[in-house]
Amino acid sequence: MNRRVPALALALAAAGCGTHATAYLHRGGKVQGTIAEATSEHLVLETEDGRRVTVLRRDVEELRHPGIPAMVGGGLITVVTIPVTVTTATTLDCSTGNDACQKARAAILIPSVALLGTGIGMIIWGLTTHEESRSRLKAASSDVPSREPPPAQRSEWYPPF
Repeated sequence: MNRRVPALALALAAAGCGTHATAYLHRGGKVQGTIAEATSEHLVLETEDGRRVTVLRRDVEELRHPGIPAMVGGGLITVVTIPVTVTTATTLDCSTGNDACQKARAAILIPSVALLGTGIGMIIWGLTTHEESRSRLKAASSDVPSREPPPAQRSEWYPPF
């Protein structure tokens, strides 16, 4: 296997893995940044260049937290690599001491185990990044009450006595 293929796969996977939440707006734009504040009415994102952008919640069509591409990519790498690793480890019997067999087994197992570790690492990183962004939103939202309770309504029912 060409040594550039795993490096290219890892570079492409990392390219899709940001650490910022993305707020897609109804009017067609988007804002990317780390969630700094959130209330029931607005969302404040801190961009990479340090600016703080305030967006009204009603203008946000969708809020995507980071980490999902890493989880998906890591999952795919792991799912593809497990059968190769298990098959190689169980079917190549090099107990006779054949040097060519041991080299072939090592040539398959070493990259497979490395890819397996990469896939699992990407899953963990993606999950951690995703949950951290979601917890920032929850923590920022819990600082301010979401809405005032509705006013009490008078009951039209009166006791019969």
